[in-house]
Amino acid sequence: MHLRPHLTFSRTALPMMVSSVLLFAACQSGTSATSAAGMGHGMNPLLSSSVRMERAAPEKTFSVLWWTKVEGTEQRPYHPVELAAPATDARRGIVFTATRDGYLTAFSQTTRERLWEVRQDGPFNAGPLLDASGSLLSRELLFSASAGGKLDAFDPATGEKIWSYSTPEAFMTTPVAAGDFILVMTAADTLVALDKKSGAWRWQYKRDMPRGLSLFGAARPAVKDGKVYAGFADGYAVALELSSGALVWEKELSRARAFRDLDASPVIDAQGNVLFTSGSDGLFCLDGATGDIKWSHLRPGLTAAILNAAGDRVFVGGQSFVAMLETGSGRVRWARDLRTGTAVTALANANGQLIASCGAEPMIFIEEETGRIRREFQPGHGVTAPASVSEDGDLFILSNRGYLYALAIHP
Repeated sequence: MHLRPHLTFSRTALPMMVSSVLLFAACQSGTSATSAAGMGHGMNPLLSSSVRMERAAPEKTFSVLWWTKVEGTEQRPYHPVELAAPATDARRGIVFTATRDGYLTAFSQTTRERLWEVRQDGPFNAGPLLDASGSLLSRELLFSASAGGKLDAFDPATGEKIWSYSTPEAFMTTPVAAGDFILVMTAADTLVALDKKSGAWRWQYKRDMPRGLSLFGAARPAVKDGKVYAGFADGYAVALELSSGALVWEKELSRARAFRDLDASPVIDAQGNVLFTSGSDGLFCLDGATGDIKWSHLRPGLTAAILNAAGDRVFVGGQSFVAMLETGSGRVRWARDLRTGTAVTALANANGQLIASCGAEPMIFIEEETGRIRREFQPGHGVTAPASVSEDGDLFILSNRGYLYALAIHP
């Protein structure tokens, strides 16, 4: 696996190791659970709830439909971690997994039958992508990017490899399909753009790695209206032309000495605003056209962000914390403290519920509108990867122990 040239920590290990650092940063910046004083360019502290996690009886928020073992048991680590979200193919009834043992595997959604599998170079840091925009290719393709530096395109029905691209850098994100491009970020902060049909290199954009401590991760780029938005470990957010990779604008969002990374994938709201999260400095809402900061909230330790279905609310999570904000104004609708030591590693939403992956801790199901915690799910060693939602609303989860779960989500 390609490692960053400076001292790094994995996102899953970071919370326990630097919670005191982040708490110190919050104290130094004047943040508290009761203060709402303005800071800098419209920056306000992101308030946390005074209500701690309840111990009420669990609700029937989901039902487990089935589970199956995905990864082999050879050389299983004591603290296993799976980072890759499953992908689903509704038309064929297939769910795809990418695991730390280097296998890309296709399962039947109805029978759990293993349909095909291929071995890649190195483990997977992120899940595969099924691209159904057949107008360009006259066929659907499944894309996977491994820590061994391979980005491959497969026939989703058979596992036949269509093309392959190699780089010496480890790929860190699920590929993004946009027009006739495939985009993916590496561990060395290189955004690579390939031709979707042939796998030929089209362009790349790279930023230098910062000195000092940084998170071992990368932000999956977001694309809208011919622009690519990406965050980098040096604390900069950028907009690029999709067609050429030319820089449209750049904005420095963090100048912290450590953990300034913008590793949570940016999200684009219904108005075209782009929201970035910094490991040290919190949440930023930028004008997609100019890069100007429209509002921001100070909350060290944020690690994940996701929009609601309408694109006018953003859910954020991090160190023992989740919240929902209005994207237009930045107003906090609700905020919720989690148990001490619980670190949100990824977020998903389905059927009115926010699903927080929390590493080795139980996965948490939260009511979207109120922030009320409804239920937990602990499959053993927890869930680090994001959950995936199929077109029919079922939830697919890859646990840290390498089990694939299918869940029905209830309102």
